[in-house]
This record gives sequence, C-alpha cells and structure tokens, in this order.
Amino acid sequence: MRLPTVTELIEAKLGGSAGHAQEPTNFGTVTIDNRDGLGAVPNNRNVGYLGFTVHMKPIDFLNLNPERGEDKGIGQVEKHVRSGGSIGSPFLSVDWNTDDNSGDLSSSGNWRVTSHEGRARMLALHNVQPDVAVPVHVFPNGGIRARHLKAYHTSARIYPDLRAENGRVHTPTQVTHTP
Repeated sequence: MRLPTVTELIEAKLGGSAGHAQEPTNFGTVTIDNRDGLGAVPNNRNVGYLGFTVHMKPIDFLNLNPERGEDKGIGQVEKHVRSGGSIGSPFLSVDWNTDDNSGDLSSSGNWRVTSHEGRARMLALHNVQPDVAVPVHVFPNGGIRARHLKAYHTSARIYPDLRAENGRVHTPTQVTHTP
C-alpha cells in the first residue's frame, strides 16, 4: 500500500492545491499545468510561498537568458504543445540589487536573473504563439520569500543574466503576488 505524500495530504485537507498552485489554465492555445505539464517542477506549485508570477511573452523570457546552444528537443516540445499537451511555467531565479548597493530589501532596486528553467518551452511557444504572454515564476535567491515582498519588488525591472550577450531588461506589467 502506498502512503500519500505530504503535498497530497495538504491538498486533501485544504480541498485544493498546496502552495497556491494553479489549476491547468489556457493562455492562447497553450495549457499551463504546474502539476503535470511538461517541465513542471515542485517549486511551480509553491510560488505563493517562494516568489511571485509575472506574465511575459516568450521573447521577453528569452531576452533575459543566455542563448540556448543547439535546438535539441525544441521540435519535440513544439509538437507536444501543438498537439494539446500542457507545460509547466518557466521560471527565473533572481537576486535583489538595490540602488544604494546595500542589499537591503527595504531599499528600492531591481532584480537580476541568476538562473532560469524553460528556454525550450519558451522557444516552442515563440514558434506557436509569439504574442501571447504566459506566467513565468520568479524565485528570489538568498532566503527571500513571497511574504517579504512589497509591490515595488514585484513591479521592479528584471535585468538579464550577465551571460546573456544580447539581453534586454523586462519591466513587469502583469504580476500575481499572493503570499
């Protein structure tokens, strides 16, 4: 007999998804499913505790990250999406950079991408529906959690990974923050 996981027990008790997980939701022709979608990871189901969500077009996500070398797997992801398969939200790991270099969360500043997951999914989406914004999870580094964030954090500019040769800054326009 298989025992339920902690997540399953929480979901059963709360009558929903643990950690503010989204139910599968359509964005254009694509379904985002942070439980069972291609590329979904456990942190996707816990964004309400770990960070926040911004909506961006695929090109905006790609401009924040280094170019992906070979196009291995992108065709398979695109085929999956075009056939109605769901995907998990891509995500960004970020550092908070303050204007006064103090590193203090109470100081105004911006985010800097330090790592990411989801370039293949976003490249596939760019081929399928380039002008449709999808949810991207933003997970702050250094022990910063959703409960620490204020509106100026979630609306702050996101600067590209330093390894992104042609990176472009993204200013969030649609944000979900539900700690």
